[in-house]
Amino acid sequence: RIKGENALHVIRFLYGWSLQQNDEYVIDKTTTGGVTTPQTYGCNRIFERRSLSVGPRYKLFSDKLYMDAGLGITSNKRQSTLCFPYSHDESFTMLDADISASLTAGKWILGMELSYADEIIGQGPVIVDPVFDPDNGWSRPYRLSDWYRLNHEWETCGKIGAGAFVKRYFRIGKADNLFIRADISLLKGMDLQYINGSTRTGTFLKIGYDF
Repeated sequence: RIKGENALHVIRFLYGWSLQQNDEYVIDKTTTGGVTTPQTYGCNRIFERRSLSVGPRYKLFSDKLYMDAGLGITSNKRQSTLCFPYSHDESFTMLDADISASLTAGKWILGMELSYADEIIGQGPVIVDPVFDPDNGWSRPYRLSDWYRLNHEWETCGKIGAGAFVKRYFRIGKADNLFIRADISLLKGMDLQYINGSTRTGTFLKIGYDF
């Protein structure tokens, strides 16, 4: 923290790591001497997800101005079993940056935000074929493959986002922290091949109370 004459500056370095593993077990029950106990015969990993994110972040606090800006790198690795014995593998690393600011003028607050994200290293999605005799009758999971391809493209494509809001405080009786807020946002994906429509927009109208 760095405290100035009329403002407070906060600089942080963020780190995050997560691991998710889903296993499918083959379980049966056995009864011996009138006592029933579960018996595990084996398991198969059907889904695994790893994620690592790092990056700096800066915040500015003052009487009328608030600003928040950050830069981050996130590495993702996933493996799942679409349908036995095929597996789906993908790994990608994303770079993202964002900045938001708000200005207070009496009972009014005006705000804006900008964001950018893009893939810098990527591999996948890849369907790994089993080493089996093709005469066994297994068929490749084409429909699930298409779904994963659409999901992967939106997650890894370059995206530019922008948004703005206006907030107004008002009073009813003794409640003087009531507010009404209107938001608008836009997110545009770039270089899309499989997804129809590259722009997502949103509008919100909120009425609330600040405690």
